[in-house]
Amino acid sequence: MAISNHLTRRNGVWQYVRRVPEDLRDVFPFTRVQKSLRTEVERRAREVALDLDRLWDGRFAEARERKGLVSNTGELPSIRTEEWAWPDWEALAGWFEASLAEEGWQARLLTMTGPVLSKDADFSRIPWRDDVAAREHIDRAKLLRSMSVSEYGETRASFVRSYLRRLGVALTRSDPNFLRFMAACHAAELSYLDLFRLRESRQGGIGNTHPDAIEGPWRQRRASYPHEAAPFQGGASTDA
Repeated sequence: MAISNHLTRRNGVWQYVRRVPEDLRDVFPFTRVQKSLRTEVERRAREVALDLDRLWDGRFAEARERKGLVSNTGELPSIRTEEWAWPDWEALAGWFEASLAEEGWQARLLTMTGPVLSKDADFSRIPWRDDVAAREHIDRAKLLRSMSVSEYGETRASFVRSYLRRLGVALTRSDPNFLRFMAACHAAELSYLDLFRLRESRQGGIGNTHPDAIEGPWRQRRASYPHEAAPFQGGASTDA
């Protein structure tokens, strides 16, 4: 499991402590984030801390965007979405789901053999993921099915943003379509997790639509920045 750099233990209870970056001290009314994780179990503390890392990474990124600070990450310039209609956001949720599915498929391609790729595909030869990945997906499916859309927006928005930044799309809570888009992403994650289960049980799920095949207003922006718009790459923090 990845380890957060913002964990500390006090009186046996794990705490999340993180300083607000110097360039954002004028934005937040506090200089550090401090939260009791209410657990003495290190593994559970690590899981919660990683979620908090993603949450605060997203909030700090949003704050920098509002201040007009330049990103040094090599990401595309931010796309303005004020003129987007709902079909544009809906297509973006489709791109998000396709990205999850593609990363999962690429992970299995590492050990894929010919019988799976032939015209008469042999589902029984679909490679399994390792036990850690399988358990993480089972736990995530259980968690997401228990969440309301508002809870999903609170806990998973930073995760969704980590994907949208590949396109240069900035997602903010002030957008009138934010909650509806979160609902679409919630459904997209659940759909992907069903696909993972199908593949893991060797019942189907061979291949998927590539993210680059999804049409949307971000395509024109990427075409305008050919030196910055790298091809789709997997490797984010899901099975995919």
